[in-house]
Amino acid sequence: MAMVKIDGERQEPDARRWTFVVTGGALTAAPIRVDAASPADCLEDALQILRERGIELS
Repeated sequence: MAMVKIDGERQEPDARRWTFVVTGGALTAAPIRVDAASPADCLEDALQILRERGIELS
């Protein structure tokens, strides 16, 4: 499962309002959560973590 959400309570100008979470399958024991300032930053950081764990997405 993967989810991207925005937190409206984080109002500071450089707040990490966006959250990306992925879990299940190979990630059941160690899900990934990334908080960032934009959806693109979340996905970029999450893809890097997945690559570091040996999981490639095409």
